[in-house]
Amino acid sequence: MRYIYVFLVFTFWGSTINGQGSISGLVQDENGNAFEFATVAVYQANSLITGTITNEQGNYLIADLPYGTYKLEVTYLGYETWTLDSVDLNRKTLVLAPITLTPSAEQLNEVVVTESQEFMKRRMDKKVIQVDQNLSASGGNLDDVLLNDPSFSANAGGEISFRGSQNFKVLIDGRPSAVNGSEALQNIPASSIARIEVVTNPSAKYQADSEVGIINVILKKEFSDGFSGQAGLRYDHRDQGNSVLGLNSNFQAKFNKVHLYLSASATRDTIQLQGPTIIDIVNENEDYVFHRDRIGNQLLLAKSMNIRSGMEVELGSKNTLGIWGELYKGNSDYNALTMDEDRLNNEPVILGRLDYKNARDAQHTQFTIENRLKINDQKELHILADFSRSGTKRDNFRSYFTAPQTNPAAEILEEDAVFYQNEDRGRWHNELNYSNAFSDTSDLDLGLLHEYYERTNTIEEFNFDELIRDDSAKFKFAIYNAYANYSTVWKGMDFSVGSRFEYSSRKLEGAQNSSLVGLFPSLSIGKTFENDLSFTLHYSKRIRRPSARDLSPIILYSDNQVTWKGNPTLKDAKVHNIGIGAQKQFEKTTFSAELFYRLADNGWFRILESVGENRFENYPIAVEDEQNTGVEFSANWKPSYKLGLTLNGAYFKQKIDNVGSRNDLATNSSRFVFSANYAPMENLKLQFDANYNGPTLYANSKIAETHFLNFAIEKRFPKTGLTLTLFANDFTGGNIYKQTYSDSSSNNSRYTLLVESYPSSTKYYGFHLRYSFRNFKKREVNPNFQFND
Repeated sequence: MRYIYVFLVFTFWGSTINGQGSISGLVQDENGNAFEFATVAVYQANSLITGTITNEQGNYLIADLPYGTYKLEVTYLGYETWTLDSVDLNRKTLVLAPITLTPSAEQLNEVVVTESQEFMKRRMDKKVIQVDQNLSASGGNLDDVLLNDPSFSANAGGEISFRGSQNFKVLIDGRPSAVNGSEALQNIPASSIARIEVVTNPSAKYQADSEVGIINVILKKEFSDGFSGQAGLRYDHRDQGNSVLGLNSNFQAKFNKVHLYLSASATRDTIQLQGPTIIDIVNENEDYVFHRDRIGNQLLLAKSMNIRSGMEVELGSKNTLGIWGELYKGNSDYNALTMDEDRLNNEPVILGRLDYKNARDAQHTQFTIENRLKINDQKELHILADFSRSGTKRDNFRSYFTAPQTNPAAEILEEDAVFYQNEDRGRWHNELNYSNAFSDTSDLDLGLLHEYYERTNTIEEFNFDELIRDDSAKFKFAIYNAYANYSTVWKGMDFSVGSRFEYSSRKLEGAQNSSLVGLFPSLSIGKTFENDLSFTLHYSKRIRRPSARDLSPIILYSDNQVTWKGNPTLKDAKVHNIGIGAQKQFEKTTFSAELFYRLADNGWFRILESVGENRFENYPIAVEDEQNTGVEFSANWKPSYKLGLTLNGAYFKQKIDNVGSRNDLATNSSRFVFSANYAPMENLKLQFDANYNGPTLYANSKIAETHFLNFAIEKRFPKTGLTLTLFANDFTGGNIYKQTYSDSSSNNSRYTLLVESYPSSTKYYGFHLRYSFRNFKKREVNPNFQFND
């Protein structure tokens, strides 16, 4: 099922009729599931007067209507239009009986009324992102969608950060993903997603080991008998002959009590980069000044394939069994040839040539089984068992040749290294959850959780066919959780309070074992006033765990200049999160903002430090306090139902105190995205985005500011089921990624490293063509409609 979320906001209709009232009600499907974002339009004398959309619970409210007779029309893509020709409004409050929509019996061969809609909506504890509203990400992956939200950013390697941190958890329909962080975001095709819930203030119901929040991906799902699906092709053409080709498809069917789901995607990337890199190394007395001019040519060929399937079976009217599986495979071949010209104290010394190759193979599998049992209308029991296995193999080949600049022909092979690395990861995850809805406004959630994780890392390194290193490290981790969370409404205020108890143990070969015992509470308070002004206040205590790479007791990688290491003495950091949010709705405008503060005790920070002449180490160090502050805001203006304007912005600052003998470290970054969505006619949408990324300062590096423009156009052909999207990202070429590295300030550093990397652009043009099909059994619905008095 493909959602088209339609939001109608119109100028208030003046009238001389005395008295005003409101019309409200609920929109649902045949199984009683609420419809969010269904369009409710009000007509009078064949003229569209006003309208709204349903909220998360399927409810709608149309207020300030003069007394009179109206026509009500409810629409949702893929479902029959529901119409009530005569609604007499003669009281202050008119509540209609629940409206039940039935699936369309035909394929997508009807006119779709296209209107501008918001890309992101805020709720009490989360942001809801409408995937279909980001045209430039059409046919891409989940990370392409999220990067249109300023809360997210990506580095040169494509790793995603959320509110300045990579410590976030990814769920799929509430179930744990096989992998987390950027790897998970790059494996989920956008075409299979209905919406994304970015939980910025997780309650105690969620695991505590996600420092900045939860990303819950809600997949598209049908609830009525029949089948539907999509198949799409995306192609991007980039600078220097680079290209990305992607295929994606999803299919689902429901026959009586069995619901089947299948999603598959495949991509092929060809990326070639050329440009200069400047490296300077200076000692503290400035009598050793090393300068390197490097010209590099890089070529990356990457392929990936992902298949996700599932089945839900209704064992009874109150019992549902779900079985889900996922398979991912990816490989890449990276080749780089660089030429170096070295100068020492401004005198030419050496010509260098580096021939580097890297082959990477990765795969993961996941199997999940869950059971939902409704004890009665208020109580539900949820049992989940999940197993995943993943592995990565890397083969690196590095040959480095040198020659005097006075005699380039006298080339000598200085290094002929081969580096093999294998990682194997396994995870077992079990949950038992119980929920009790005491009333329409009060809920109690209880649960138990057990998770076991292990990871083995082996490394072999050769130089001139001689084995110089054979290392291995094994990491084991176990978690035991119990939680309770209570939500209610009291005196017009929303309350949610809970706590999670955790015991966890960590075992790492070659390092001291550690454990953690603690309570991790959460509290949320929200209040909405009559003038459509709402406030929220949140607190949660969470955990930031060091990864196996951060803890590694063995050297992860080393070349002729930099060594990457771990630090097995790192501890779990306890993180305190405080957030204050506000939202104000006007007639045509919505404004929201959130301030947050995050304090981590006993955290860590990865630095680059000199350890000798022309040698540096990259490793994490423990810190006492790490403070993060930030502000996010969103302003939406809808001057007409065809045009919507949005400005989203975010600013983050990180400050780390008492970093050993070093000075305090600080990081700051900012992002702003302006979007204009215009629907000039039926089945046609235009989108324009203007992006600004402020300069980002790290302890070891600085990323220059960038600004770029995106444009996309989407045309639907309802009679054929085809949709064509054309997009031009960074069509002005302003997003030139340029990063400068340096070592950390240290009282005992003897050398300073400064690296100015060659710029890379994100300019590309492309298209996404998709075919949608749908076939459902049409059911008879009782045409008699009653009012609820």
